[in-house]
Amino acid sequence: MLKRLLFGKEEQEPKAPPGPFRTDVAALAAPVLAAALRVTWLGHSRVLLELGGYRTEVAAGPPLA
Repeated sequence: MLKRLLFGKEEQEPKAPPGPFRTDVAALAAPVLAAALRVTWLGHSRVLLELGGYRTEVAAGPPLA
């Protein structure tokens, strides 16, 4: 499977660039209910996590010093 992933003839890159993606600013500005969960992808490895009435930005990777 790894050999096919690395050396296969399948399309490795998209034929056209993805996007542009539009953000609904009004939806992001609206408060999230305390019992609701909303996850918004911000790009690459970052997401905006809204849970329990709180918002936090989460990024994957090593912790910053």
